[in-house]
Amino acid sequence: MKANAWFAATLFAIGSTGGCVSPANSPASSTTRIDQLKRFYRDLEGGRFVVLADFEDPKQMEIFQLANPNLNSKLSLDMKHGRTETGPGCMAFTPSTSDDAIVVSNANSQQWYLKRDWRPYNLLLVSVFSPTPSSTLDLTIATGQASARQSMHSASTLNRGWNLLRLDLAELGERLPLDDVQELRMRVEQQGKIQPCYFDDLLLVDSRQTLLGDAKGPAGDLYAVQAGRRLIVGAGCRFEMTFAHGQIVQWFNLAADPNRLVNLVEGTSLGPYPMPLEDAGEKITGTESKKPLAVQQRIVELNRVRIVIESDWLSAADSGTKASFLKWTHVVYPTGQIYVELSCDRPEALSHGIFVALGAPRTEDVEVTPSRTSESPRDSTAASWLLARIRSADAALLFVPSMNSGDVVLESGSEPDHRRVVLRAKTSTAPERSKLSAHLFLTTSSTLSNVEAHRRAADYNQLVPLRFEVGKAAEEVADTRRTDGFDAATGCFTIDADGGQARIVIDGRTHRLSSPAFRVRQTHAENAWIYVNHLILDRVERTEKEDVIFQITHDISEPTELEILTRGRSLPLTQPAK
Repeated sequence: MKANAWFAATLFAIGSTGGCVSPANSPASSTTRIDQLKRFYRDLEGGRFVVLADFEDPKQMEIFQLANPNLNSKLSLDMKHGRTETGPGCMAFTPSTSDDAIVVSNANSQQWYLKRDWRPYNLLLVSVFSPTPSSTLDLTIATGQASARQSMHSASTLNRGWNLLRLDLAELGERLPLDDVQELRMRVEQQGKIQPCYFDDLLLVDSRQTLLGDAKGPAGDLYAVQAGRRLIVGAGCRFEMTFAHGQIVQWFNLAADPNRLVNLVEGTSLGPYPMPLEDAGEKITGTESKKPLAVQQRIVELNRVRIVIESDWLSAADSGTKASFLKWTHVVYPTGQIYVELSCDRPEALSHGIFVALGAPRTEDVEVTPSRTSESPRDSTAASWLLARIRSADAALLFVPSMNSGDVVLESGSEPDHRRVVLRAKTSTAPERSKLSAHLFLTTSSTLSNVEAHRRAADYNQLVPLRFEVGKAAEEVADTRRTDGFDAATGCFTIDADGGQARIVIDGRTHRLSSPAFRVRQTHAENAWIYVNHLILDRVERTEKEDVIFQITHDISEPTELEILTRGRSLPLTQPAK
């Protein structure tokens, strides 16, 4: 049997909203059992799920046994203390010691069975009632026959009251074969005097919900899908990425691989992430904790211009207080431009810089090119970058760290045993701030020359000549070396309008600009119109702060006039810009 491994950042608890210390009785209801489940668990909206046990039928208890029970350990069906919202039945568990565990298997089943093929599902839902705060649920999943048994282990902190636990089966499936699940083992570790706890509603769910657009939609249109705890973000015919535990764990180059057959970060995470974090966050080196991280991942902005994903990483010691160890923000534009900012409350985690990693069947298939002075159309000191080309997949990744924390030293290396290529960015001195930013550009290899890579990197790290005829560039940006309003964390030029208007001239002949994005701060206007060389731009969105955001999705290589109007009444529209 293989040794148990930590299954990191996959299980988290959503605490109860009430303060009661015992579960309430369920009222009578005329709705069906399935209706009750679908009404309460939002993950069931898609309608594809399997009830492993809802404890409304005594025969379901056949698949639950106590491991090595003693006279004081108790496991029974309880028809009074189930979740009020989903039915009266639940399973009561009174351990005698913290080592007592519940085993879920088909060893003694005759009328009720544990489903063994979990491949069609991406979530395991479990409701657990804890009588005390800061209890811990350890859950182990074992697959395969005894001669080839594999298992993964996870731990989750329970709040006082009912907790909804959501296990990411998509991530688990990358480490365990889910076609032959033999056993679940659950153990509750309580603080202080041991009291009864309750389990309800063990459900397998195929939870996919379209949040924006259509994965089969027009070329260049953004789309987003929630699949269990994972977020799938892409742009039609260009790229698709999957976010899990705050990291990009899948990247498909749709231009060359429309059927999504080759994951360009197989076996690793694209990042970027700090140097002290290894194995995509499974353990922290250089700190006191070696336990898995708890992760909260959410979309904070979702529209046709960009998608913003925010993630908090909590160390095991911090998960009860919700204090963030690491905070990530990914800003994704449909052009393949991605901007990342990470902040940390422990400066030592950022002291060695950041890195990104690519997975490849053969590391020799990846060609890494660093920035070189001889290929620089402008001052090379203003741009340091690494360009990784995956030859067989016609894919390229440009990695540009922000230089607003000081001088950056770049290096790359391959790890044949892990089949990954690592691109590292180290600061020459310890960062003065607890924040670092970076720019990633995903595209096809054939469209990104070394000269083009340097030009994009230079635009990210040096002043861009924008001439403001009306309005001005925002002054409160993170990088004080720039006066053009550019924010390295979001890849966006921030503009302060004058009387609801702004006009900017970009000289694209002397300074070509690649797909720039703009934000007009807090206009609070009812309507906004953006004109590019007198043609109206059709994709204009707003943020929750009432900022107007838009992107020019082509390269600017000619003199271009950008005009912004924000008013409270409608204006006639002209022909849309292409």
